[in-house]
Amino acid sequence: PSERCKIFLQKGHALRARNILDDRDAPPDLNKCTSCGCDPKARHKHATLFRCVDCHIAPPRCVACIITAHLERPFDRIQEWDRSKMFWRKCTLTDLGYELRLGHQGRRCKNAFSLPRDLNVVHDHGIFDIHVVYCQCSTAGKIPDQLIEAGLWPASWTNPQSATTMSALRTFHSLSMNAQVNANDYIAHLKRSTDNVGAADLKDRYREFGICVRQYSFVRACRWGGVDPADELPPASLVVLCPACPQPGHNMRPGWETRDPKFEYVDAAQITQDGNFHYSMTNKHTDPKDPAMTKGASYYAHEDDSKVFLETTEHPEHESSTCNQFAAIGSGKYKGPVSGIMAVLCRHMIVLPGGVLDLHHGERYLYVDFLLVSALQRYRALHMIVDTYDIYCQYMKKFRRRLELEFTPTKLESLKSIESADLPKIVGGVGNYHAPMHIRKCRCFFSLHHIPGVGKMVGEQCEGHWGITEPHSRCTKEMSCGHRHEYICYLYSHRNVQRIHRLVDELPEKWEEAEGAMIAADEYLHTLEATLAENFGEETVVEWRAAHDKWESEVTNIDNHAHMDNPFEIAEDAVLTTDAICEHLRQERTEEGDRLGIAVIDAIQAALNLERNRLDLVKKIRAAEGTEKERSAIAAKLEAYRRDVLSCEQDFAVCVSPIDATAVKAAKERYVLLPSTFPKRDIKDDRSLGLEDAPKAPGAGPSAKRKAQTKAQKAFDAMLDELSVPAATLPSMYHSKVRQHHLMKKLVETERSLRQGQAAEALNELRIHLSTHVALKFRKEERSGQNHNAPMDRRLDEKKEVITGAKYEYRKLRHTLRVLGMPENHKIFRPLRDEDAVAFKLFTSENVQGDSRRMPSWIWGDFSFVGKVAPGEVRTFLEKAMRPHWFQHSALARRNTEEVWIRLEEMLRCWMSFQDSREFWVTRATTLDAAGNLGAASYARRQAHRYERLFRKAELKFPSRIHEVRTPRMWLNGLSPCQQGIGMPVPRKD
Repeated sequence: PSERCKIFLQKGHALRARNILDDRDAPPDLNKCTSCGCDPKARHKHATLFRCVDCHIAPPRCVACIITAHLERPFDRIQEWDRSKMFWRKCTLTDLGYELRLGHQGRRCKNAFSLPRDLNVVHDHGIFDIHVVYCQCSTAGKIPDQLIEAGLWPASWTNPQSATTMSALRTFHSLSMNAQVNANDYIAHLKRSTDNVGAADLKDRYREFGICVRQYSFVRACRWGGVDPADELPPASLVVLCPACPQPGHNMRPGWETRDPKFEYVDAAQITQDGNFHYSMTNKHTDPKDPAMTKGASYYAHEDDSKVFLETTEHPEHESSTCNQFAAIGSGKYKGPVSGIMAVLCRHMIVLPGGVLDLHHGERYLYVDFLLVSALQRYRALHMIVDTYDIYCQYMKKFRRRLELEFTPTKLESLKSIESADLPKIVGGVGNYHAPMHIRKCRCFFSLHHIPGVGKMVGEQCEGHWGITEPHSRCTKEMSCGHRHEYICYLYSHRNVQRIHRLVDELPEKWEEAEGAMIAADEYLHTLEATLAENFGEETVVEWRAAHDKWESEVTNIDNHAHMDNPFEIAEDAVLTTDAICEHLRQERTEEGDRLGIAVIDAIQAALNLERNRLDLVKKIRAAEGTEKERSAIAAKLEAYRRDVLSCEQDFAVCVSPIDATAVKAAKERYVLLPSTFPKRDIKDDRSLGLEDAPKAPGAGPSAKRKAQTKAQKAFDAMLDELSVPAATLPSMYHSKVRQHHLMKKLVETERSLRQGQAAEALNELRIHLSTHVALKFRKEERSGQNHNAPMDRRLDEKKEVITGAKYEYRKLRHTLRVLGMPENHKIFRPLRDEDAVAFKLFTSENVQGDSRRMPSWIWGDFSFVGKVAPGEVRTFLEKAMRPHWFQHSALARRNTEEVWIRLEEMLRCWMSFQDSREFWVTRATTLDAAGNLGAASYARRQAHRYERLFRKAELKFPSRIHEVRTPRMWLNGLSPCQQGIGMPVPRKD
């Protein structure tokens, strides 16, 4: 845009556009009307010409032509050429003698003998006074009826003096829903459009416009719902229901009642409730006789019932919290006539019928109880409800007991909208965003990752809903009670309709995403279980599966939590002690040689060991402070290294060197252009084979604190010079032209096999250090203070340095393996990114948003490294840490599998909902046609066409699997063996 604006100025487009605009205001030829050709000065008293601002092709016309051209557009803005002042000035068609004639298609009624009546009209273009001639035939309707037929909504139903055009009402509805424009601002805009200079002198029509908006919106909602406007409308008759949620008798699979209880979660309604205290109400005088016209028929719980319930029900005593003191429980600061609202939404962010209630304090249990019972009235036939709430751990403790006391048979008789408070089984927890705010004990039992039957429900739909609708609270604060309720209901209908149209595209995408996540989770769990069974026995996996099944069967009952353990976290007393971690840091890895007992393998293995010893010596020399004691100790090790080098050289001279010499000689004879570094490989040689550059070594660590010019210093420098050369030249060090020789094949394969062993050991070391690093961090967080933190920070830094070294060691070995011909996509030795080198979760407090969509790092797919750790505290810790890791990913695999089946059933319900709604409107259109109500029948057919389009789109988008008949078990076939293992048996094909 900035570049185009620059061109707009530089190329002269701006100047040319200004000149054209000036030309539009040029004076007309006053001697001739461009339409009829007459001379306006001779034929009309208005001896000038006129033009229309709103017509795109608007030639100057005489008064007769301009009126004739606008018989059907009386609210266009007209300009008159002022002969005396020489400019175009505003005027209206009414000033020119225009009359709006009703009842005879623009012709004046023959029985209309009275003078035209004045009517003030609010239109998109401004506020106009217009002369209206009403039809006075015996068959004519009343004046308000004639106005509505002409597209004008009267502000009064007896003797209307003002009205609003339907187009203005539709425009305002769209602006208020999408841009939060209030009626006062809209009227101010129209006044400015009418007269930008003297807007304050115009008569204010805010009150009349507000009346028209409320009445029109209510009638419009009744048309949309297919009901007749009345004082008492049927419950939920004005709501937009979620097509993907189970609606008994409307969109559920035939025979769902007999589905296997293990899979009843597929037919469960998933809901969440939350309060919003931005939707408060200003403490001002309002009309007590101003009820909402949508009472009991829309999203607000029945206003009369809620008032009776709250006034006649004793507030329960404040229940002490066993978790944090949440503001929602009642400890917040929210007060006032209306402190906010509470809403119940489904998992698709659609507000439930009867699922909104005004709050007068905090989110007291009494309010939430009534709201939940009100919103779940149409779902009482279901077998299961999945519910999430920010304070679910406290709210559900005495929920059933409170309902028995609050909804007595006598109380139910006085309530119009509530038949029963007997709700289905409720399973639920705390939303993923709010879960970290709960104490550790709560997180285990109320995490949506652990609870069976919830799928991948996030439980935070209300937060997303508030983020979109909350800006409207600035408007609703100043409204009267009834108007405020109506506005919020229309807003939620508007939002629900938008959500429904998006569901057709969203559901198949979510299903594909869930299926991909299920496959990935199953594969990871299967790999994990295979390594566990191989190293610790199949009975370990079987035992853990049984424990997980038992835990899930008990966790849905909140009364069982007191005696249940937490299998998803490692026990606090199982974490390694600091002394054990420090001891493990001091242990050195031992090497084993002579794996195959062949001379060549012995020689290469010895060379690899010498290479490791050489690097260790270099590291120790660089870290030494330069004392004589250190020099003496390192010199002894260097002497042992020299002896080993001599032995290795002898072995190489017999087994390896002749082969190397032959391959080098052959390469020199065959190839002419060889690098100066030949026969050693270089960076260009690696890159020519498509290999990436070798990883860079980490820093050398703490700088040596030596005194310059000491004997020890000189000795150390001499040692480094001696150790700068490898003890032996291995196949991986040769140029690719040498390695390609057929005699080198066995040597390359031998080194590659041995290097793979080193790479596996490096991975194991990295896993161990990552695991113990987490334990060390936990020990640090147990206490505070400088005396505790300073040494712990030092040990953590030491551990990080070891982890960095282990990552480099693996990357270096992998690069060598690639040089030796290992493919890039090797299944075991994969590229190691920094984000891969992370520990698995030991505590649920480590979970962050989005963890359930991410698979753990590939390095944790194999626990066989634990069996290779020497017995002791480190091994005991690692063995105990495996169990919660398996439980976490077993639960993840189950939730992903549940999500796949839930999404499939949602798509079927959505498809059936569109079909059912289409049939409803088709039937209604047929009935109305038969009754002679042709206009209403046309509207019904338009609604049927809308659902027909959604239905056809769903047929194209949704997979055919949703239509599979599942009898008698009513379930999908083809579950993988891994899914069988997590407690979901394969059904029979009947």
